[in-house]
Amino acid sequence: MVSRKSELEKYMRFLRLYLNGVFNRLDKELNPTVNIITIKRTNNILNFEILPEYHEINRDFERKSLLFQRLIVEREFEKLGDAIFFEYDKKNKMNGYYSSVAKRNDFIFFVRVGVDRSVFFSHSVLMSTKYTSLVHATIEEVMSEISQRNALVLDSMNFELFNYKETLRRSANNFIASSIDQSLVLSLFEQINNISSLYYENNASTGKIVFAQQKSIKKGHKNIDQILLLSQKVSLYNTRLIRKLLEMCKSGIALLSDGKYVYGICRIVGKFNLEREDIFHIDFLDLYEWEFIYYEKPLIKINHNEIYLPQNEVSYTTFKLRLKELFPKITSKNTNGLFLIMNKALEQKNGTMLVISTNAKSETLRLKSQGFLVQPKVITPDIVKKITSIDGAVLIDTDCICYGIGVILDGMATTNGDTSRGARYNSAIRYVETIKNNKHFSDCLAIVISEDGYVDLISKHTLNF
Repeated sequence: MVSRKSELEKYMRFLRLYLNGVFNRLDKELNPTVNIITIKRTNNILNFEILPEYHEINRDFERKSLLFQRLIVEREFEKLGDAIFFEYDKKNKMNGYYSSVAKRNDFIFFVRVGVDRSVFFSHSVLMSTKYTSLVHATIEEVMSEISQRNALVLDSMNFELFNYKETLRRSANNFIASSIDQSLVLSLFEQINNISSLYYENNASTGKIVFAQQKSIKKGHKNIDQILLLSQKVSLYNTRLIRKLLEMCKSGIALLSDGKYVYGICRIVGKFNLEREDIFHIDFLDLYEWEFIYYEKPLIKINHNEIYLPQNEVSYTTFKLRLKELFPKITSKNTNGLFLIMNKALEQKNGTMLVISTNAKSETLRLKSQGFLVQPKVITPDIVKKITSIDGAVLIDTDCICYGIGVILDGMATTNGDTSRGARYNSAIRYVETIKNNKHFSDCLAIVISEDGYVDLISKHTLNF
């Protein structure tokens, strides 16, 4: 007979695979962890255990057992989990989420999922809606699905019913519907996806749908220019008609919807009050390809039924590592500033290149005949898009001070190039290798952003010598 503990251990191993399937699609650096907290009453004595049994927290139960027993009596199981993991979460900078409790006679268990706290909050965009991000909506959906299946484990039933793709679809639906104040629209995701799948006169879906609250449509909204209203609104379920109407959506024109119906065509105008969070839009890019966007920030990307979280091609952890390799004394403030600059440069649709070097000033002077010198200025994210709009590199030092823009880099021929990559990438390779081999120059980090948004961090540590 299979023991209860071995069943839970099997369940926990399966949950690990499931969580990795879900969260690796969103951000691998969330690093999900899973534990099962078990409570067994024997002769009126409560025995606690954390699975896996080798977990360091198991050593700490005796000292806090009175607190734990009180929380169990009061049925405050989430508080119990937080109390158990308080010091561990503080040390490891984790956020914990808890399933509901499964109980059979004198045995109780519940599941805890932990994620990296800083990574979770790095994705938080919205403040006034139910979910702050797709990550938030996904965690809530994951815990709901685990809660539904916990009882099946105690009944020795088949619990391998999780499907991470379906979890992501439900999470995306919940997030979109909640954001546009249509939480009861259970199939909104499917409606949008169906629209994206339709051709019109051999053309794939393109165009935009702007979502606003119904009261904002009826009374008007300062950021929505209602160009033309239909005499009879059209249900979003009428996907073929919506697809036909999308043909009008060119040059900033969009369909106007409250999440249930389309009312006409409109244009977004004026300066946004970002705190209101009351206008969102769907951009249809191609067949089965679309984005859910707030202001100018994509919140979800869909490509042929695969759901992705729009994120920086380079994580903060990786970026910091690359800087520290070259500039060990760089401050956290300057690291954060350079990271923000890189992120803003990602918005440059034609791609660009940034070069970070302690020799930025002298290098700009050396290359002045093939670029533009500027008055030294601390670069802030709000001007990055402007100074990266021309060909050539932007030269910045480790204090975020810019000395040159539109600089054409030089460098010796190298075998480290890649003929499958563009001129910008290979120019950076040649330059970095030349600088690396010249004792008169300091090391540098070249950030190459391609037109498709792909980012390469090139330094002497990334070249294949």
